Amino acid sequence: MPTAGQLGKRPSRPGLPLVLSLVLGLAACGQPADSSHGTFVAMTGQEFGAGFSEISKRYLEPVSIGELAFAGMQRMETIDPKLKLTRNGGRLHLAYDNGRVLDFTAPHDDDPVAWAVTTSLVLDGARELSQPMRDTDIETIYDTVFSGALKGLDPFSRYATAAAARDQRAQREGFGGIGLTIKQDGSDIRVVSVLEEGPSAKAGVAPDDLLVQINGQAVGDLSLDNVIDRLRGPVGSPVHVTFLAAKDKAPREVVLSRTLIVPPTVSYARHGDIAAIRLTGFNSNTTASLEGALRQAMGEMGNKLRGVVIDLRDNPGGLLDQAVSVSELFLKHGRILSTSGRHPDSNQIFDSEGHDLLHGLPMALLVNHGTASAAEVVAAALQDQGRAVVVGTASYGKGTVQTVHELPNSGELIITWSRIHAPSGYVLNEVGVIPNVCTSKVAFEGPEAVAQVIDTVKRGRLETSAARFSLHANGRPNKLETRLLRASCPARDGEGDVDLEVAQKLVEDRGLFARALQAPGPEIAKRQ
Repeated sequence: MPTAGQLGKRPSRPGLPLVLSLVLGLAACGQPADSSHGTFVAMTGQEFGAGFSEISKRYLEPVSIGELAFAGMQRMETIDPKLKLTRNGGRLHLAYDNGRVLDFTAPHDDDPVAWAVTTSLVLDGARELSQPMRDTDIETIYDTVFSGALKGLDPFSRYATAAAARDQRAQREGFGGIGLTIKQDGSDIRVVSVLEEGPSAKAGVAPDDLLVQINGQAVGDLSLDNVIDRLRGPVGSPVHVTFLAAKDKAPREVVLSRTLIVPPTVSYARHGDIAAIRLTGFNSNTTASLEGALRQAMGEMGNKLRGVVIDLRDNPGGLLDQAVSVSELFLKHGRILSTSGRHPDSNQIFDSEGHDLLHGLPMALLVNHGTASAAEVVAAALQDQGRAVVVGTASYGKGTVQTVHELPNSGELIITWSRIHAPSGYVLNEVGVIPNVCTSKVAFEGPEAVAQVIDTVKRGRLETSAARFSLHANGRPNKLETRLLRASCPARDGEGDVDLEVAQKLVEDRGLFARALQAPGPEIAKRQ
């Protein structure tokens, strides 16, 4: 899942010239006089030196770089099962099926630079022994080793190849494009949707149009990824695109100027006098788009606006700073979250310096098992501060922050470096957000189900109240306590209509809203 943070600095890489010098020196001393050996060892040494150093400094818990690097190198066996790497004290033994064995010195477990050098030499030795290793491109080798190294840390630390990292940056920060979504339809490239006010929309491109050529080249023999790569480019640069609409007899070429495209994450619909807003992620434009949607709703409904329902179901998260700024749209003051970790910079407190754009109007948030990361930050902040009622099921429970570090090959290491604490102090990870009003125990859909849930609110029989009180009293539940907490409102996938209809009734009725909002424990302010 994209993470409650992928917010992080991209630090400079001090020490890499030293890594490179060491690698080149060792390569010159220990390898045959073949420039390809030296080049491979130098390139991989720089890459692993950057990666291992960042993990050593910034990972949430202290780690043995030796164990991590060894686990990564062992993944060579996925490329060629005939390779076998073992460790015996201070020696590494790389054996091949034909009986050949290469020996290497194992450095001290806490020396990331030395392990980067050793990893490069072992990989180069593997290429000497194995034809499949020689045939494998260097990007696949990076992916194999880093994935093996990070596998034992936690579910959210990972490596992104240069291509994957480029796509992830585009989702977070935007990209130069022409504002359309396409799909492969047999041998055709078909337009699925067109971004309002984007270059394609202004040129009259519409859904179901066929994309025929890009800069004069037919797209029929290109993969979908290749087509997307050709449509994207520097902001302001031109691209010649030929479309064929169903109503047209001949293709039509247009020259479009690429603009910054930030994938939309906010959609708004009016339900009576309720504003229903869906957030599908948190990228660099989410807060601004949400504020725009809220102002649109306020402008349309004026004093008739009864409240707002924000749908966070199946929202995987994204940028932590956007979760903070989204929360600030509704909180005048108070804690949003705090983080704790091993690195000094990972210990942070985020308090609201915003304003309540809705001036106290009732709010409900919809969550389910797919609500994770930054979406959970918003839900926990607004719930703990008594600003919104949370409706649905237990959320995913992804309460850690990852930093993103760009490597020399333009790939990225995404490293977990801190835990998230909700305003009341509990650790969000694994627990998630427990709703005020639970819908996962309703065995059916339709009006009867909505009436059943609303009846529990009227009677004050909110099954999650005791669980939430326990959670706020014990901010670090053990595994058994966590299972019991989540069992009070079992996580559920899917997006039934019951959640939305219950939420609408709560924000329409101030009395019901107040009952559902009842705080389960001590006032948050006393804990800050």
